[in-house]
Amino acid sequence: MALATMGTCTGGSIRIPAAACGTVGLKPTFGEIPTDGVVPLSRTFDHAGPLTQTAGDAALVYAALLGEPRRTPPVPMPVRGLRIGVLRKYFCDLLDDDVRAFLEGALDRLRQAGATIDDVDIRHATDIATVYLHIQLADASAYHATMIDAMPESHEERPAAPGNGRTCLPRLRARPRRPRRAPP
Repeated sequence: MALATMGTCTGGSIRIPAAACGTVGLKPTFGEIPTDGVVPLSRTFDHAGPLTQTAGDAALVYAALLGEPRRTPPVPMPVRGLRIGVLRKYFCDLLDDDVRAFLEGALDRLRQAGATIDDVDIRHATDIATVYLHIQLADASAYHATMIDAMPESHEERPAAPGNGRTCLPRLRARPRRPRRAPP
C-alpha cells in the first residue's frame, strides 16, 4: 500500500472502507480540506480526506493538506483525565459480536489508563438517515439537473430510496419516457 491515498466522503466513504480494510480513514472537519475539483454528491456533506496505514501517517498527511507539514508524527497525548463519550444507542445497536468485544476491550484499556468513559445519547438519532437523504438527494439533484436537462436520454428515473415511491429528480416525472440509447 502507498503511504496515503485521498478519498471523498458524503456519508461514510472514507471511514467505512478504512474500517473494513484495517486502515485509517480521516474525515476532517467540514470545509477544512478543499473539495475543489471533486464532482459533488452533496455540497452540504462532501469531505475530502486521507486514507493511510496508521494514525501517525494520517496525522502527517492531514498536516500537509492543511499546509502545515510536520517532520515527525505527533506525540501521543496522555489518557489520564481524558473524558470519552460513547454513543451506544444507535451507533452500537447493530455491531458484530467481534467488533463489540474489540470496542469494549479498548474502552477497558482506556479506563485502566485513567480515562473516564461516559455513555451518551444523541436525541433524534433515529431521524439521521431521513434528514440526511432529504438534504443529500436535493443537493445531488440541484448539481446534476443541468446535465440531465442537456442529456435526458442518458438518465433514467429511479426511486430515491427503496420502497418509498419518491424519486431523486421529481421534475423528470413531467418528461415523457424516452428509450435509452444503446452504446455506440
